[in-house]
Amino acid sequence: MGLRWGAEDLEFGYRAAQSGIAIRYAENSRCYHLDHAVSGRAGDHAQAREYFAEKHGNQGVLRLLDYFNDMCNLSEAMEACHAPA
Repeated sequence: MGLRWGAEDLEFGYRAAQSGIAIRYAENSRCYHLDHAVSGRAGDHAQAREYFAEKHGNQGVLRLLDYFNDMCNLSEAMEACHAPA
């Protein structure tokens, strides 16, 4: 996502959904995220989401920040992503 860290997984999912790939829930699937040091990365994830929103012309993507900060649920965040500009 530019030269900074974060949101590449979200952007991948967004591009997949936008291209018509069906997104399905797999109850037995597992996702593992390896913890890593975040020293010196303050603000990277927020800036990556801003870059993501600009790149795709979708300011609704910024609502994802509210989801990550427990200010809305995922459905509300996704509705904002799909709202007309």
